[in-house]
Amino acid sequence: MIITHAINMDLSRRGVPETITAMQSDQYSRDLAFTLYSNGTPWTPPSDVTAVVRYLKPDGTGGSYDTLPDGTQAWSITDNVLTVALAPQVLTVAGVVRLTVALISGPVELHTYTVNIHVFSNPGLQVTSEDYYKVSTTLPAPATAQVGQYFRVSAVDES
Repeated sequence: MIITHAINMDLSRRGVPETITAMQSDQYSRDLAFTLYSNGTPWTPPSDVTAVVRYLKPDGTGGSYDTLPDGTQAWSITDNVLTVALAPQVLTVAGVVRLTVALISGPVELHTYTVNIHVFSNPGLQVTSEDYYKVSTTLPAPATAQVGQYFRVSAVDES
């Protein structure tokens, strides 16, 4: 059973931060569905885009992921709707979790605005809060002609 939180996100205009609610220790049961817009017009990401979810919990732990612990991909895009699944670690600490999603296409990154997740305490629950990183998406390596644009090579004085 999946609860989907619908969020309208205009990537060209920051509005009031969206806040959703969840319970501590909810697992594999909550998705965020971002309906994407640019200046009020539906915006569909390019077909080669990938997504990475980034979050910070109130205890200072957090992470980045595009894959859930069970190995399934954590995001999907259909037309202008980006859907992301909340990894179990996102909901381990009561309080406000800040979350954003990076859309990556080649060297370009575009982030959603922050979504606040108010995680309510689950009385008597013993949960370990940890950082969670599981990103299979990487930025492409620069082509030879681009290396000088991103890296400075300098001689090393070995004397």
